[in-house]
Amino acid sequence: MCGITSATSAILLTFYHCSSDFWLPPIPVIKFYWACYWITTVVEFFIGIIYWAVVFPFRETHTHNKDALGGVYLVWTHGLPTIVFTIDHFLVAQPARFLHFIYPIGFCVLYTVFTIVYFFLGGLDANGRSYIYQVLNYEKPLIAAASVILSHMLVILLSSLQYGVYRLRTCCARKYFNDR
Repeated sequence: MCGITSATSAILLTFYHCSSDFWLPPIPVIKFYWACYWITTVVEFFIGIIYWAVVFPFRETHTHNKDALGGVYLVWTHGLPTIVFTIDHFLVAQPARFLHFIYPIGFCVLYTVFTIVYFFLGGLDANGRSYIYQVLNYEKPLIAAASVILSHMLVILLSSLQYGVYRLRTCCARKYFNDR
């Protein structure tokens, strides 16, 4: 999602800056970008929190994670996107609505369906396990169901938090630009 969102943004900005006239992209493209942006902003926050609070403390130590480069990789993939997308969300003049939580929830529902299909079709990870994450092991349906429900609740909470970032940004912008 980070790649899709960033590539869409880069393409839209390139077209905008290269056009001689005032250019507006087609509305479906704007809506697609907007949904991707909100999904990425919220889901990256979710991934960062879940990884550092739940996965990292209990992960199996692999040889590639013992060196400094492995540590940099972990921060690069599970920490930096959370920070960068939150800062980006605070800086860009893109509107947000409280009900935009439906986009990341929809993404999470699709991911949940994927994990169920993966499990029931016999998908295996690199270690031969039939689940992607231990909390999504459908051989223990109560734990998996609780994980899915709590994850969806956390996504709504984080979406609300990002909406709060948007409200703070607009409040700061109004104060700064009205005082000038």
